[in-house]
Amino acid sequence: MTTHLIPLLMETGLVQFGRFQTGAGTRPFLLSLDYLPAYPDVLKQVTQAAVRELDGLAIHRLVATADAVPLGVALSLATDLSLVYSRGQREEAVYDLVGAYNIGHAAVLVCTVLADIGPLLPFIAAARRVGLEIHTLLAVLDLDIQDAIPDVTVKSLLTLPTVITALSSQGVLPAGQAQAVLEWIQAQRLNPRPGAASP
Repeated sequence: MTTHLIPLLMETGLVQFGRFQTGAGTRPFLLSLDYLPAYPDVLKQVTQAAVRELDGLAIHRLVATADAVPLGVALSLATDLSLVYSRGQREEAVYDLVGAYNIGHAAVLVCTVLADIGPLLPFIAAARRVGLEIHTLLAVLDLDIQDAIPDVTVKSLLTLPTVITALSSQGVLPAGQAQAVLEWIQAQRLNPRPGAASP
């Protein structure tokens, strides 16, 4: 279980609850997991939990989205797996993906937050075209609002509903706030809007 990560994410402000304005309106939570490397101890514990999730998988390469490069580097150091990372410039994979790779590398895609899979589908397809056979996606936090990704197993250290349940049961999150987040999740599942789920 990785629920021990929840208080760490809360204490550092990497996950916050309240009323936050975004480009798509308001949301009852705020995610700042791009600040993960600012808290080395938390990054270390997240990395250790991620290593356990990867245990037993056939992996030749780690592939990190642009937002997950620090976590990708930490995972690479912890596993001795070669890292391929995205420059995040939305170019063709051969220009966007930096690393040593060629045809036939079984790979795990590493991201911080799994929300809208729209941008991930072409990213995965492009990576496969250059030989990175992504079979698993590993996220730190899954918002649990997306459809399945074809031919990809999703693993997450935490899901947003799990976080809500844990904080509610401990009395850390008021019932009204917890309900607001659960209603937001349900609304995203029923009425997905481009960009609405982006962290």
